[in-house]
Amino acid sequence: MIALTRLPVRAFGALMSLEPAIGALAGLAILGEDPTPAQCAGIAAAILASLGTTLASRDERPVTAN
Repeated sequence: MIALTRLPVRAFGALMSLEPAIGALAGLAILGEDPTPAQCAGIAAAILASLGTTLASRDERPVTAN
């Protein structure tokens, strides 16, 4: 958690965009759940939206903890 506060905004955004995919992989590996095509499309949309806003961002300051 401490390292996340020192990351540039783009790196933090890229890591956060992977969260839905990591959650789906954890569900598959740990619980044996198979995502439906609609769920896969939703995961892909969330990742693309997060990456799009991250790449469009011009701010390179580290994320600060409140």
